[in-house]
Amino acid sequence: MRTVTFLRSGEVTWTSKSGKTEQRRYIRAGTELKLRVVERKGEYELWDGNWSILVPANVVRIES
Repeated sequence: MRTVTFLRSGEVTWTSKSGKTEQRRYIRAGTELKLRVVERKGEYELWDGNWSILVPANVVRIES
């Protein structure tokens, strides 16, 4: 788990592990969450328990 700080506010869509369910959440800039981080080209997949989101690298700061 790593600390993820969101740099922008807005609604994001979290997807369940099965991919069958989606949940909309509003995230405020400055929000810090402990998430599992999977790095991809130019973006991150962030896991919060059974839910994940895919975000561009420039909208979050990842700390170890």
